[in-house]
Amino acid sequence: MNTERKSKILSKSNMLLITNRKYLFLMLTAGVSSFVSFVLIGLNLLLGFAAYTIVHFVKNSTLSQFVGENDISFMSVFEWLYFGNPELVRYIFITIGGVLIIFSFSVYKLKEIEKRVDIQSLTEQYFKKIEKVEEQEKQNGI
Repeated sequence: MNTERKSKILSKSNMLLITNRKYLFLMLTAGVSSFVSFVLIGLNLLLGFAAYTIVHFVKNSTLSQFVGENDISFMSVFEWLYFGNPELVRYIFITIGGVLIIFSFSVYKLKEIEKRVDIQSLTEQYFKKIEKVEEQEKQNGI
């Protein structure tokens, strides 16, 4: 088993994922919050660009005759792209702020856990857990 231990190259985060449940939870939280923030921020950037181009084209052409409004604002078009619901715009911006706070907190705690962990004891915990799983598999006949 010692030769297998030496031949396996594992990172600290891989071993922490297996041995530490708090690290696993924080890693999942950071992943989900980053995905949600990327989706919402991307959506807002796309709709903001669309609102900007609509305002730009309406103000610089004769399209204002068809729209019926001479001075059209960016915020009115932006709210219109959110189905005319200003509360939805507010909720999405609040969600983006909350998700970014959760992501920042999770990453901070992950780095704190990684700094605090002794690599030698972590390696021993990891291989004990692997041996325990292998013994259970042998007993169950898998």
